[in-house]
Amino acid sequence: MTKIICNARHITKIIIPLYLLTLLISISCGDNKRPASLSIEKWREDFTYLKEMMEEYCPTLYEYNDKADIERLFDSLYQEIDDTTFYRFHQVISRFVAGANEAHFDVGSKEDPFMGGIFDGSFKFIPLVLRFLDDNVYVRYSYSSDSSIQRGDRILAINNKSMDDIREKIMPHIFSDGDIMTYKLERMTAIFELLYYWHIERADSFTVTYIPLGDSTANQITLQAMNRPEMVEVLKERNAEETREDEEENKFYEFEIDDKTA
Repeated sequence: MTKIICNARHITKIIIPLYLLTLLISISCGDNKRPASLSIEKWREDFTYLKEMMEEYCPTLYEYNDKADIERLFDSLYQEIDDTTFYRFHQVISRFVAGANEAHFDVGSKEDPFMGGIFDGSFKFIPLVLRFLDDNVYVRYSYSSDSSIQRGDRILAINNKSMDDIREKIMPHIFSDGDIMTYKLERMTAIFELLYYWHIERADSFTVTYIPLGDSTANQITLQAMNRPEMVEVLKERNAEETREDEEENKFYEFEIDDKTA
């Protein structure tokens, strides 16, 4: 069941069911489990229901936000529902919920079509964990077998999209109390590969423009998309290798001292 969770200051925990219409359909996914779609009219009905539930169950919605601003955002996004895919609808609702400026909101659960593919391996992501610091973006970890790109390298662009443009497109979809930028950057760091998948593109490969640590010349590398199970396996293999190396380094050797010879 798709849900929005409101855990605001004056509410203990309320789970509001969304997409009443979509809950009644069987998601026909095919080989790569693409979500089924509804008509634009039905999506708009669900979007209106979302707004009504937020107003009913989150009494602080208009305490910290101007109602006219929320109404304008709703009207604008309502008109943007011009596609019948679940992905597009998720982009719209995440933008609206983020516009409430409440960090305790969340949208969706692992049963939803825009989340389920993370766990069953049908979604493939950029194989990099990135760190957003002020205006710069750095590599924290790479799951790729290509060791050309390393921790500390600075990322300039992905698939010819500058990191500034990517950040500008993703940022409005991140939930935060007010405009606390540090929180949004931390959130971007935590789940960038998923945010990129939802809001930028679902690609099979990624041409990354980067500057190696300690260098000033930009390089490019093409990385193949990876799913979560593949990333987990890479992590297990590397951890096992590090364990073996540690065991080798920490081995104790027995030796005898005979006069001045060991």
